[in-house]
Amino acid sequence: MLVYNIVILYSYSIIRDVWCNRTAFFGTYKENLLIPELLSRPELAAGSKAQKSYSQLQHLMAQLDGRDLGLTLPDKLRDLVQQLNAVASDAPEFPKQTSRTYRRILNLLASQLQLVPPNYYRNLWIGLGMSAIGIPIGTALGVSLGNMAFLGTGIPMGMAFGIAIGTRMDQKAAREGRQLELGAQ
Repeated sequence: MLVYNIVILYSYSIIRDVWCNRTAFFGTYKENLLIPELLSRPELAAGSKAQKSYSQLQHLMAQLDGRDLGLTLPDKLRDLVQQLNAVASDAPEFPKQTSRTYRRILNLLASQLQLVPPNYYRNLWIGLGMSAIGIPIGTALGVSLGNMAFLGTGIPMGMAFGIAIGTRMDQKAAREGRQLELGAQ
């Protein structure tokens, strides 16, 4: 029984060290969760689409520096950055790969950490408001008035509701510090 208690206490101390002190068996927590930096690409033409999307991605990665990204997100980010770093700057698929990486990182941040770009919820709720709120309102109006032409009047009402709900959620995200400062997208 004594040996069993010692093993349990030792296991507990290892788990506590890993979770509380953020240390691992080989290296520190910070070393294990490093995200590789994007390659410097001075050969991109100034003002080109590839250069603009790459600078947006660099700005996003700079914003992630110093944030707590959890345990699994750094691995996913590392994979995405390594895939992009493997593509040559003059390759025809480079601008597309850069945009794809940017969108995937934003989606990962929104789904796992609830870090969102400006107007994320407003843009999301415009469509949801039109489809989930506006069409039922328009259908109810059309059925109650006996003229299905009123179906179209519910869509702008739903869009207004969606904008209001999304704007409020964006303001809440900004107050809680969950909104990324990406500037003009």
